[in-house]
Amino acid sequence: MRTLLPLALVVVTVLVLAARARGEDPAPDSSATLETRVDLLAREVAYLRSREVRLTNYVVANGARGDALESLVVELRSGGFASAANPSPTRERLLQGLTALAESLKAGLPLLSQGEQAMRASLPK
Repeated sequence: MRTLLPLALVVVTVLVLAARARGEDPAPDSSATLETRVDLLAREVAYLRSREVRLTNYVVANGARGDALESLVVELRSGGFASAANPSPTRERLLQGLTALAESLKAGLPLLSQGEQAMRASLPK
């Protein structure tokens, strides 16, 4: 009996504390607060979508930038830039650097699937 009394006290104390903890739960948010939160989240999603569209357009355009740079290097080589009146190893290194830059602009570009292209076209610009 003596061992049951402390055990019963512990059980009752735990139950009382649990009941008090449940009674202190905050009231649920009002509908106005929820609408405000939803509006805020909708604006944030719209901003993130527009930012994603701008970043995607920039990254995809790097392929065209690389092509233009490669065309420039071909034109410079055919025009005799590397073997001008004062030939210099630095002219050749410059052309090699431009070629490497063009290749790096095009390397690893993500190709958009048809589904991604359709989704991208439907997003606000």
